[in-house]
Amino acid sequence: MKRIELSFLLIILLFLSGCLEPRANISSPKSYSNLGIQFEYPKNWKITEDEQDDFVRYLFIESPGDAIVILQIYGKEDKLDLENFAHDFSDNAKNELPIGVFSDSTFEVTGDYLEEKFTISLLNESVPHRRKYALRDYNEQICFIVFQVAEEDLDKTNPGFDLIIKTLKYEKS
Repeated sequence: MKRIELSFLLIILLFLSGCLEPRANISSPKSYSNLGIQFEYPKNWKITEDEQDDFVRYLFIESPGDAIVILQIYGKEDKLDLENFAHDFSDNAKNELPIGVFSDSTFEVTGDYLEEKFTISLLNESVPHRRKYALRDYNEQICFIVFQVAEEDLDKTNPGFDLIIKTLKYEKS
């Protein structure tokens, strides 16, 4: 899962940037459509990567602050489920953090999501975070969706996360 490691580097950089999170602008969302993937996302967010390798297609959507959405699409032959994916993702994030410390995570099912709560501590500062994991089944493909943000910014980003998940469609091209 080489692409997951790349995800952690991006998450770490976003955490260290210390940007303030503006509210997701969903009043006139942008539309994204590329190689079978379609969704709407907040006007003030941006797509920073959409790549395909031999095993996985991954896409990154970033807010102007430090929230991130990661889509990873695998073939069903990989036999991944949401709980194992989430735990692997979390463990890899902890192992890849070059500085700072991750607290132990707690996981719970909340509606359609598997939600992870954890804290990142660096230089005597601790920032509680949330990751929401979702799974969508698209015939021969499965799509994992990961939303991550500092807890204090959840109310600003949740409308953007909801917009993406509600409008997400995928058809293998």
